Amino acid sequence: MRYLLLILLLYGCKSSTPTLVDNVIGEYELDEDFYGVGSEIKLLGDSTFIFDWFQGLISGRTTGSWNMKNNNLYLTSDEQPPSDRNWNYSICMKNLKQDSITIRVFDEEGTPLFGANCFVKGKGVKVVGSVGVDGEFKFPKVDVDKLRVEYVSHQSVNAYIRGADFIEIYMEESSDYYTYFFNSKWKFKNGELYDPKNKETYKKK
Repeated sequence: MRYLLLILLLYGCKSSTPTLVDNVIGEYELDEDFYGVGSEIKLLGDSTFIFDWFQGLISGRTTGSWNMKNNNLYLTSDEQPPSDRNWNYSICMKNLKQDSITIRVFDEEGTPLFGANCFVKGKGVKVVGSVGVDGEFKFPKVDVDKLRVEYVSHQSVNAYIRGADFIEIYMEESSDYYTYFFNSKWKFKNGELYDPKNKETYKKK
């Protein structure tokens, strides 16, 4: 009887220890402070997730399922894009050794996307601006490495731009505001989520 009680006690202690899955469940928000722009993800206990993003008055929501393997989080949205559709954009980056950084944004046909929002980030540096009627946004050269471009009815662009001072982007038109995931791999470390594709960190709320 004594041994039985000891076994039950040990089992109870073991089962009460939080697992990796237990630790990852919760709400996370993008570790950015660009005014009016952001995203967050909720990982629910039934292995489903809700991903919300917003840009000013525009917002979108994606739902789906998640699973963990080691310290990797895998996300798959409930909806997937048509099999004959690939989301693409064209980007050209150069180092012209100029004293400013130039970002040019166009649609697929080369028409300037006047008003497209550009969010640029580096260590301790954040730059926000919109392209003009010529499709160009220019600012003094600073040490930055991440660029996000948003424009209504077009697929958002995330790019790693370290070392470039001239960036030209051709955005693809999109008819929806749904963010697709297909076995997308994120990292879970030190209580935070990291999206390696977009090089973004989400902190627990």
